[in-house]
Amino acid sequence: MRDSFRLLLFTAMLILFSVLIGCEEVVEEAAQQLFTTISGTVTDDGAPVEGAIVLLIESQESIIEGLDLTSGSISLASGSYIISLDVEPGNYYVCAIKDENGNQSYDIDTDPIGYYGGFDTTLTVPIPSPEEVTVENEGDDIEGIDIEDMYILAK
Repeated sequence: MRDSFRLLLFTAMLILFSVLIGCEEVVEEAAQQLFTTISGTVTDDGAPVEGAIVLLIESQESIIEGLDLTSGSISLASGSYIISLDVEPGNYYVCAIKDENGNQSYDIDTDPIGYYGGFDTTLTVPIPSPEEVTVENEGDDIEGIDIEDMYILAK
């Protein structure tokens, strides 16, 4: 009788453990589906940029001197990065900043910056022309958002 009780208790615990693990995996999978991931590489004249802080911003005007850089993704030695955020559908910009002095704040005259997008070459001096990245649905995976040039802005 005692052995059958132990077997019943063991079986119940095993079932409960299996259910809990299954629920945890379902909750984790659901949470991951709500996060949007944006990935690409950061390069400068074809060379990978390691340690650039890559940010998802709502407008180009969001980049101001003193911007806090602690919430960005950091590019690897290969220049690759992945941003994983819970963001609403909409249009955003992706920029990378190389924090040269390590103060975790954007210094316009010191820290190189680059945007996803090309350059407007209709002027005598090409200027950055950032392209919007559109998040259509929560949980989107957007790849190939490459930042190809870094530059220092003049005050």
